[in-house]
Order: sequence, then C-alpha cells, then structure tokens
Amino acid sequence: MFCPRCGTKLPDDAEFCSKCGTQLNNIQNNETQGNEHKELTTSEALLKKNKEFFDPKIKKIKEFTKKYKKQIITGLSCFVVLILLAVLYNSLFGFEKFSWNKEYKDLKLNYVTQNKVQLAINFSDENKLDKIKYKTTCGEYTQNGKEIEWDLSESLGKCEIELSYKLRKIKKDLTVISPFIENNLTLDEEEIDYDSDEDLDLDNLTNKEEKEYKTNPLLSDTDMDNLNDDYEINTSKTDPLKKDTDGDSLSDYDEIELGLDPLKTDSKGDGVQDGNRELTYNITNDKLGITVNLVGTGNIASTTINTFKNKTFKDAEGILDTVYNFYTDGKIKSAEVLIHYSLEEITAKGLDENNLVLYYFNEDTKKLEAMPTEVDKESKIIKVKLSHFSKYVLGDKTTVIVDNKTKIMVVLDNSISMYTYKQLEDKGYSVTGAEGNDSTFKRVTLTNKLIDMLTGNYHFGVAEFAGYYVNLNKFTDNKETSKNSVNSIKYDIDNVGDGTNIVNALNKGISEFSKDEDNHYLILLTDGKDTNDYTTLADSKKSIISNAKEKDIKVCVIGLGKNIDTDDLKEISTQTGCGYYNANDANALDEIYGKIAADINYNLVDTDLDGVVDSTLIADSGFLVTRDGFSFNNYGTNLSENGHCYGMATFAELYYLKKLPLKMDEKTINFKRRLNNVDEKSYSYDLTNTYFANYDNLYDYKLQTNELKYSFGYESFGEEEPKDKYSVENKTLIFDKDYLNPALETNMYDVITVESGLSEKEQIERHGANYENYERLILNEDKMQEKDSLIKNDDKQLFNAIYTSFIKQDVTQNYTSGVDFYSFARNVVGKDETTKIEPESFIDVLKSRLESGDPAVISGMFDSGFHAVNAITLTQNISNSNKYSIGVYDNNYPGEKRYIDIICNKKKCLTESNAYYSGSGRPIRISYSLEDDLAYFN
Repeated sequence: MFCPRCGTKLPDDAEFCSKCGTQLNNIQNNETQGNEHKELTTSEALLKKNKEFFDPKIKKIKEFTKKYKKQIITGLSCFVVLILLAVLYNSLFGFEKFSWNKEYKDLKLNYVTQNKVQLAINFSDENKLDKIKYKTTCGEYTQNGKEIEWDLSESLGKCEIELSYKLRKIKKDLTVISPFIENNLTLDEEEIDYDSDEDLDLDNLTNKEEKEYKTNPLLSDTDMDNLNDDYEINTSKTDPLKKDTDGDSLSDYDEIELGLDPLKTDSKGDGVQDGNRELTYNITNDKLGITVNLVGTGNIASTTINTFKNKTFKDAEGILDTVYNFYTDGKIKSAEVLIHYSLEEITAKGLDENNLVLYYFNEDTKKLEAMPTEVDKESKIIKVKLSHFSKYVLGDKTTVIVDNKTKIMVVLDNSISMYTYKQLEDKGYSVTGAEGNDSTFKRVTLTNKLIDMLTGNYHFGVAEFAGYYVNLNKFTDNKETSKNSVNSIKYDIDNVGDGTNIVNALNKGISEFSKDEDNHYLILLTDGKDTNDYTTLADSKKSIISNAKEKDIKVCVIGLGKNIDTDDLKEISTQTGCGYYNANDANALDEIYGKIAADINYNLVDTDLDGVVDSTLIADSGFLVTRDGFSFNNYGTNLSENGHCYGMATFAELYYLKKLPLKMDEKTINFKRRLNNVDEKSYSYDLTNTYFANYDNLYDYKLQTNELKYSFGYESFGEEEPKDKYSVENKTLIFDKDYLNPALETNMYDVITVESGLSEKEQIERHGANYENYERLILNEDKMQEKDSLIKNDDKQLFNAIYTSFIKQDVTQNYTSGVDFYSFARNVVGKDETTKIEPESFIDVLKSRLESGDPAVISGMFDSGFHAVNAITLTQNISNSNKYSIGVYDNNYPGEKRYIDIICNKKKCLTESNAYYSGSGRPIRISYSLEDDLAYFN
C-alpha cells in the first residue's frame, strides 16, 4: 500500500509510515467511519470539488436528453443533412462567384457584324480557372485569365458561347450579320438597281457584278479585310466575302503584305502554319512622321497608328499633349518605333530635346512609365523599343511628373431654389423662393459617379454653399468619405442658410488648395445669381481669377437654370483654363458632367453610362444636345411624311456654327432618285425678326403655336391629352369629331388614312379594339403659308428653314464610310484637286470636322430606316482601337446624347449594334467638307 500523506510505498501490515510517521490505522478508521474532520490531500479535495460541481449538471443534461430525445435526434439529423448538402452542392455547383462581367460592353450586344467580341467573367478563385469549360456553336475563342475573345469573323447567324463550372452554366448569344445584306439595301431612301452598271461604292464593280459575286454594292471592301472587292476577285483571287480565305488566322491583306500566299495555310511549305509564323513588317506614316519596325506573329500588317490631343496633358508640366496610339491584332515580339519631333513644339512647351523620353501612359493608374529612348538630334527623331502597344506621350525626363496627383474641390449650391415647395414643406421648412431646379439631386448622383469613375492618384474635397460656405471634407483619396459628404447635402438647408453667395464660395473653395505641383480643379455648380452683400461677382472676378491662377486652379463652372451670372462665370472659367457649361434643367447635367470628367480624366469617358470608362475622347465639336439641339422631336408633314431629320440636323449644325443664312428665297431642287425626277420647291424664310435672329440657344426655343399640340403632343404645351379621341368604324380607327374638327380649323393639318402597323394584341392594349387602318393628322406645310393659318410666325419661318435644309440632301455629294476616300475625291472633285484633300479615311474626315467645331451631319441605316443625325463627339475604344463610338444628337430623341458604334479597318467603317441602335453592318455618309454644305445656301 501507499501512505496517503506522502505517497511512500509501504508493506501491507505497516502501522506507521516509515517516512512521515503518519499512523495508518487512524486514517483508515477515519475514512471508514466517515470522519468529517479528516485531512484531505490536495488531489482528493480537487476531486471532491469537481464531483460536487459536475454531478448535478450531468444529472440535468441526462434529464434534458431523456426529455428531448426526439428533438435532439431530429436536430442532429438536420445538421448532418445540411453538411452533406453543402458538400454535395460544392461538388456539383461550387460556392465560387461565377457570372459574366457586366463592365465589358460587348455583353450588351444582341447583333454584331463579323468581328471579334470581347467578354469576361467574374470568378472568385483564380486557381480554379482551368476548371471552367467552354463551348461555342460557332466561331473560335481564346481565353486569357478571366477575359475571353470570341472570334466571329467567319460566322453568320445565331451564335452562342457557353461557360460551365461544375453544373453551373452561363451563356451569351449573338446574331452575327454579314456586312452584305442581300435584300433591303438602301441608298438615299431608294432600292438599289442590281441590274444597272452603276458603281455606287467606286470599287470598279458594277451593281450587276456585285449581285453576281454577292458583294455589297455600298461597300468597296465587303469582308473588311483591307482589300477592295475588285482586287480580290480579279487580282488576288481571294474570297471577297471572307477575311481569311485559307483559314490560317491571317487575313488575306496581311498575307499579301507579309509576302505570303493567302490561298495556302503553309505558304513556305515548312510545316509552320502562316498564322503561327514569326514575321517582320515595317509601317511608315509620313503624315504623322512615324515608322514602326515590327517582329511578331498574326495580323501585324494590319497594325494601326493614330494620334490625338489630350486636354489633361495640355497644361501638365514637362510633357506634350499629343498621344501616340499603337494597336495591333497580332502578337508583338519586338517593335522599334521612330518618331519625328518638332523642335519648335518642344521648346514652346519648355522641353529640352537632350532629355526627351517616350512614356507609356497607364490608363488605370494614370502613371507615366519611361521607355528606353534614344534621341537623334540631327534628324530630329527619337528611337524607342516597345514590347507592347498602347498609348504613349513624349516628355522631358527632368521636369515631367510621372505620378501626378490631382486635387478636385467640388463646391455644390444647396440653396432653397434647388428644392420644390413640397420637398421643403415635407422636411419642416417654410420658405419662399423654391424653384425645384434639382429636386431629384442629380448634382449628388453625378458627383458621386464622377468620384467613382476617376481611378489613379485623385484626391477629393467637398463643400456646399448658399448664403454661407461649409466645407464637408478636406482633400482625401478615400472615395467613400467623399461620397458620404456629397450625400449629406440633401435637405441640409439650415447648415448653409439662405441666398447664393457665389463670391464667397469661389474664394473659400480656392483657399482649400495649397500652392504645389498637383493638378488643381474646382468644380462649382450653382443655380442662381450672386447675393453677396459686400462685393458683386463682377467686381470680384478679377481677384478670383488671379488667386486661382496663382495656385494653378482650373475653375469649371456649371450654371443650372436661366437666372445665372453667365458672363462673369464664363470669364472666370475660361480665364482659368476650364469651361463654363449652362444647363437649362437638371436633365442636362449628365452630358455636362461627362465633358468635365473627360477634361479631368485624361480624355477617358464612359459612353454607355455604366460608371466605368470604356473609351478615349479624340474629337469634340463642343455641341451640347441640351443647349444646341431642338427641344422638340423630328416631325412629318405633307412634304415628307417620314420626317425632316436631314433638315433638322443641317439646321442645327449651321445654326450652332452661326453660319445658317437668316434669310433665303425659295429653292427648287430636282430629286433625281427619290421622287423620280420631280422638281421639289421650298418656301422662302426670314428669321431676322424671330427668336433665331441672334443665334440664341436652340434648345431654349419652345414652339409658339398651341395648335401644334395635335402633332407634337399635348404635354409639350402643358396640357393633358384628351381621352377617348378615337372610335372604330368599318375596321378603321377614326378621330372623334370633337377632337378632329378643331385641328382642321387651324388650317395647318390634313387627315390621312394609313395601314395599322400594330399587332392585334397591341391594338387592343392601346385602343380596346382591332382595326386594319387608322386616321392620322399630318402637318401641311403648304397650308401654313396661307393667311388664315393659325401658325405663329416664328414657327412658320423655322419650319420653312428646316425644309429648305431638308431638300439639300439630294444635291449633296456624300462620302460614305464604305468607300475609299481618294476614289470618292477623284470622282467628285476631279484628279487635279485630290492632292489638296488630306483626310485618308472616314475617321480622318469626321475627326477633322469635329476638331474644327463642326457638328457634321451623318446619315445611314442606324435602325430600320434611313436617318440623319449630328455627329458631336468621337471616342475610341480603350481595348480595341479599331472600334469607335460617335456621340450624336438625334432629333428623334431631343435632350438625349446617343452613340453610334462603328468598327473600322484602315480605311473603312461599318456600324455595329449597341444599346441605342440595332442597325449593323451599314456604311455611314458624311459630306466631305463644311464648304460643300454652305455652297448649297450660297
């Protein structure tokens, strides 16, 4: 046995412990008798304490388990099932995020011409990308990480790409349209005579021959491979309907340029497919002064080079504002680039030619990365080797700032006039002067959108003002902090007080900046005149301009509404290097914020309004649809039932340029095609004693004649549309006499009967009955000239001027994007004059027109019918330099800026479907010069 005191091992019959002397019999007796005064060892005491603590709890647990045995078993079973289901779901579907990346614009397309489509996915586990399976019904795809390039250049019809991860699937389908649409091709709203000897696209093939070869009579290069149809048919013997006749992934043009055989996949017979063959190619653009010596694979001969001016770089230290843009569909191994520079240009900007360096411009970070550059001062050439193509700028390495910080101070008017009476009343304010100029808080939404859009080294400050100025946050690069500050201005009336103290707001806003090397912008939005009690804005503007210039601050001003100190604010903004933008109402702010964002953000813009930049602005006419377009939409009359789009677009263009004659006699035009040799005559017009005499903002003009509500809509005149104005008689939807008679009494309208274009379901939904025909009121421009017509003089003269511009379309020589420009020029102006014409492609023509401030008229099949609009901006896609978007004022959509997407090769361009227009694969027309447009009026 063992001593219970010290643990010493003892004989079984021992009475005392040989070590500690403890009497063993007493301890044993005490234990037997349960003596409560016995001494316990530490371990015994701990065991006893634990037993006393846990026994009752164990007993309760046993009682609980016994009582709720069924529930516990059920719960455990459910838990086990959930675990098993989670394991099963993960094995079958996976928990990873798996969806299309909606930031990629091509995901929105439903139709596309034969081309490459750029897509991408959201997938949360980079290590499992190889587990995603791809399947297409047509075309080929290449995958690079999460990005997918889907090549549909050889496909037609419905195409689908499917991605699957485990049992989860995502799909995208597109309808691929050939550039050649065999039926329903139109030119000047007429059917093409396929049996004639005309050569509409100037490719040396008659319409009859185009029909035989199934090529497009409006497009000299049907497959858009940079080889004209005539050349492919009669010289290279390649297929004019296929970019890549032999299917080796090199276009016919590239094979010929690279010295290969476009009819053989392995031109050299060495076992290497031409598309994989490493080749060299030299490109020289004398106009730009650039030479590129390329080594690589793929379509390197189709490499494009272009330049554009960048407004953000214009005032930046140590750098030129010309951006060099290089793009190729091929793969580059190396590229030696030679660029001629102008000593006069670089010295004017303060650059030293000894320090010239070509910089790569990173569009995400806005940083400049120096490329190894050699300077040949004798030849005035810089030489640089590039490993990738993108956008580059030329700078002086001793003065350029490669990571430029930009500080933006947003100062927002929050005076009571921004709110409606009801909004203020609902928030407990009892005030006068409320006009509701921005009751939907567009200034808040768009400012936050601007903050989100700007990526790179940007710092934002936010302030609000009315009678007082309140700083809401100092400069910070924390976007959430800045956006929360912007959001805080909603109904924050007490904080800023009454009035609109613009002088104080500008002075305080300028004081937020320090004098440093950062880019500085102050964006002021206001809807009123200055109410400073001490000094007027007119008296203060010189000191404001001086203070802003001292800190190199560009003051960008947005005037909202009509009661604005326009002249003073415009002087402040233009003198400091930014712009003044006037918005009649808050709906115009989208377009204005877009322009300011481009100025600040290195010309990067968001064309689809999803908050993510997708293009670079390369030309801007300055035209604003909410200032320079019509406030009412396109209209039809007895002279042109389908509308006056061409006339409205031409009027808007020349009126904006202040070149539209204010007075003109009647004109007679012979419509050779559209009206079968019929002479059409316009009425004279005189705008000299009308609203238009001073070329005031076109959008501000509202139709004067109340009776025009019958054609332009009652809502345009603040009236409610009458109910039950139709009834059905003999399968015809006819006007109620109480509605029709007053309209006809104006001596401005005819009533005509036309076939219904609605389905039976739509007829029931709109009018509660089915019918075959319906009555339509149409303006009669002949009746408007009569004395008893109720048309007001301003409206009458305007309509006459629009129709005078409308009939111009039949005598205008249009250059189409599907025709070689020099062929067109020789055909129109003669060989001797072609040397004086510089533009080489449709993009060059359009760009030069826009850069000169001309919102040129372009026309084509943008949707289901022929239409004319004003081109107002030109942007180039960031990821594919052969894709462009033309910002347009479309008179069918007053007050809305829209975009036409086009895809180009080196010389020609075709439309692509987008969220605005469904038309695809069509050329676009443009008159080749403003002088030609004006010649009609002269």
